[in-house]
Amino acid sequence: MMRSPLEILRLSPRNDLYQVSDGVRFGLVEVLGHQPATDPLPMFFTTEVQFALQQWLDEKGQLTGSQHPPRLGWGELQGRASTRPGMV
Repeated sequence: MMRSPLEILRLSPRNDLYQVSDGVRFGLVEVLGHQPATDPLPMFFTTEVQFALQQWLDEKGQLTGSQHPPRLGWGELQGRASTRPGMV
């Protein structure tokens, strides 16, 4: 099944909080403790991270407009991306 691309919005000027949405569900990703020398936004668009984010939204995402969206830490996101089925 073909899915729509995820929308990723920077919410913090310090590059440490992002909103991720598939158009129906959304959640927040915290990049705390991961202070890359460059903007972390491009890392969200790797195939592995996109797959992990979509899976996370399917499991825990809240409907758009919710006052209490779930939060996912960058470390957990990287762990999910590295354990994607079929990935080495």
